[in-house]
Amino acid sequence: MAQRGVLSTEADPGRGARLHSIKQLRRLIWIYLFLLIFEGSFRKWVPGLSAPFLLIRDPFALAIWIRGAKLGFGDKRAWTAFYLFAFSITVLGLLQIMGAGLGPLVFLYGWRSYVLHIPVAIVVADLFDFNDLYTVAKRCLIMSIPMTLLMIAEYQAPPGSFINRGSSGEGGQITGALGHIRPAGTFSFITGPAQFYPIAAAFVLWGYFQKDLFPKWLLMAAAVSIVLAAPVSVSRSVLISVVLVVLNGVIGEIVAGRSSRFLNIHRLAISLLVGAGGIFGLMQVPVFQDSVTTFSTRWVAAQGGTGDNSKLQERVVGGFGNIARPFQDLSMLGKGIGRGSTVVASLEDEDALGFGEDPQEREINELGSIAGPLFIIGRAGIALMLIWLSFRSLRAGPSLAWLLLPMGVIDAYSMTIDQATIQGFTIISVGIVFAASRRPNRELAAHA
Repeated sequence: MAQRGVLSTEADPGRGARLHSIKQLRRLIWIYLFLLIFEGSFRKWVPGLSAPFLLIRDPFALAIWIRGAKLGFGDKRAWTAFYLFAFSITVLGLLQIMGAGLGPLVFLYGWRSYVLHIPVAIVVADLFDFNDLYTVAKRCLIMSIPMTLLMIAEYQAPPGSFINRGSSGEGGQITGALGHIRPAGTFSFITGPAQFYPIAAAFVLWGYFQKDLFPKWLLMAAAVSIVLAAPVSVSRSVLISVVLVVLNGVIGEIVAGRSSRFLNIHRLAISLLVGAGGIFGLMQVPVFQDSVTTFSTRWVAAQGGTGDNSKLQERVVGGFGNIARPFQDLSMLGKGIGRGSTVVASLEDEDALGFGEDPQEREINELGSIAGPLFIIGRAGIALMLIWLSFRSLRAGPSLAWLLLPMGVIDAYSMTIDQATIQGFTIISVGIVFAASRRPNRELAAHA
């Protein structure tokens, strides 16, 4: 069989060249994923790499775009919509340069934030097969273990220590409570773990619902790592996102008609006993006890000591209720794409919060009274598409698309696109949900 494949490749050089190009395309995407996880480490701990590594994934995004389009990967309708969007953003940016005083460099930064990385999601959605999804999931589960150990070390270290340096190589991480920072792991800031751990939780559930998909020791170790990371992170976003993924997984199993298996008395009893035993064991670990106290203190402090969760609700809901706010004094052209980003604000010595506290406000302020709402509607349309495709994929069995849906929808609609880490996770999570919704069946023979 192997000889026949070699002979057929030699007989058809064009096919061999295409397979080689596809292999290179996959390699580019894996480099993109590697940098998404580790670029923050270079920015924090390697002198002189903070600024260059801020945009380190951009050349790979461009290469994935060019090679993926050339090889024909990606839905034609998606490419058409993308090119129309890219053209519109480019024209708007040029008009803003002429009429709104937008600087060319700011325009370029805004253009890369809005446009450059979208083709990665389009290509991943079509290129990734079950083996790719399986490999991403397994590597994520493996990575969650040392990631949590690193976060524990950061949590226990003094705020001013080298391990807790900020992404600029100066300053430190965001304050948590009781003298602890919010550890970032390998990422620049806590926004990284807030994206990483919910996705890892979805992969754990995928392994739980699909028997023998991953080794049991890996699922257990990853689950313990996620439970440990929630309080150690001192981040409400991490905890709430993980809980949301778990609840969505349970709902998906019930909706798919597999609740009888999921609620099997014997299996459920074992799961509950193991879970209770695991939590009891973790409660005996000093760092877990201390982090739970720190997390609780942080939660109460964020409420102002009054039990008011309105700020948390606003963060979870995003800018759904604040979209109309920017229209009070906003021109048709807007204030300039990229101008509301923290990077541009720091370079121009401006206050990024002047563009709004949530992504929707900033986007409408940047894009103007016409393009802004259309962009928000477009993001909402992608989120609705993810919901529909993920729901349909439940018919075929345990659905990875459904398990990843909460992060896909939240990222697609409400997360900021100018912050490098969040942007990267948004692109990857949306691409993987699309890919998983189109390939829901198990192919376990290669992994047995």
